[in-house]
Order: sequence, then C-alpha cells, then structure tokens
Amino acid sequence: MGDLIKRQFMEMNWKDLLPTTFILLIAWSYAPFAYTIGVQGSHFTANMGMLFLYEACIGLVVPMLIYHQFGSTLSVIPLIASALFAVIGFSTTPLLLALLLLLPLFLFIIQMPSMDFQNTFGLVTFGGLLMSTVSVGCAYVSLHFISWEIIIFLLPMMASTWFYLAPFFIKNGRQYKLKVTIFAIILLVFTLSRPLHTSIYLALIVTVASWFVMIAQAKAHQSLILYCLTQMVVIVLIYWS
Repeated sequence: MGDLIKRQFMEMNWKDLLPTTFILLIAWSYAPFAYTIGVQGSHFTANMGMLFLYEACIGLVVPMLIYHQFGSTLSVIPLIASALFAVIGFSTTPLLLALLLLLPLFLFIIQMPSMDFQNTFGLVTFGGLLMSTVSVGCAYVSLHFISWEIIIFLLPMMASTWFYLAPFFIKNGRQYKLKVTIFAIILLVFTLSRPLHTSIYLALIVTVASWFVMIAQAKAHQSLILYCLTQMVVIVLIYWS
C-alpha cells in the first residue's frame, strides 16, 4: 500500500490538482458566506479554521478520485485528515459532526467497485452531502444555527455540483445526454428562484453554454479544472449582489 501511495503521489498532476482544489474551495464556500455576510450579528469563530482545513482536504480528494478513475489510494491520507479536523473542531456539535464525517466516509466507500456509487446515484448523493457539510458548515460557524431558509438558499450550489461533475460520474453514453440535460434544467430552475438581475442572466447564459459544450463533447476527454472553474463562475454570478 505504501508503494502504491508513493507511485500515485509521483504520478499526480499537481499543477492541475492544486488550482482545481483552490477553485473548488471558492465554489463551495462563496454561497454560505454570501448569506452570512448579509445577516446582522454573524461572526466567525475559531471553528472556521478547522472547517477550512476539512474543506481543503475534501477539495484535494475530489480531483484525486477523478484523475484516478475513483480508485485513489493516495486519497486516504486527506480523507483521514478531514475526519480528524471534523472531530477536533466540532466534537461539541454532534449533528454537524455526524454530517461532516459522512462526506469523507462516502468518498472512501465510492472507491469500492462493489458499492456501485460511480453513477448518477453517487453524484446526487455527493452533491447533497457536499451542501449539507461544507456549505452548511460554513454558515453554521458564523450564524450558530441552521434553518430551512439557509438550505433553500444553498440549493443552486448543490445543483451546480450535479451538473458540472456529471461528465465524470455518468459513463453510460446512452443516458449521459439525458441526465446532463436534466441536471442543467434543475440548475436553471434553482437559479431562476433567485432575485433576477444582470448577474443571474449571465449565470443562465453560462449554464446553457456549458450544456452545449457537454453535449457536443460527450465522447471526448472532459477537463475537470475547466468545469470546476465554470462552476465557480456560475456560483459567483448567482450569489453576487
């Protein structure tokens, strides 16, 4: 196992991995921060440091899994680290801690071929867990409470994860175009639920343009860093005010 981790470490394209991780951190954090900044009395606590380290570990794991076709032994290291940061930062908040631990556990299980999570179900589950952990966690450490209003506010972030990571989870060519289209429609609907202004219209245009690219390149090599960057742009446009 040690030799395999060493080999995967040497083979990893760090020039793409690190920028992709940074882009993902912005995409995942922008929406909850946009919400909390507008709430009077919100403030950040020391737990934010542990949450950031947790998020950074998850941000490393996602491209590792995709680059290694959901079989990255190297990802075990940041997965364990993310669980430790969650326990250290949120041991006094059992519900949030349980949610935070579910995400690294899922990202570990998804690599087991027998579990069959490298599909639409795995994508939907990942998007839901990501919103429920990273994004909800960012809001919680500032506001010290979670409400349905916050969760509804974060739905476009979850939908954008479904849409922009679909090319890497859905390998069935016959279902790919249909499912990508469904995820695009969901993202458009959630985007339109936000107050309409110029940046929302731009987000809609970028989403539709992304859909055309995904459909046109259904059988071509897909660029993770490009899709993550586009997701980040869409998220910023949706929540820009």
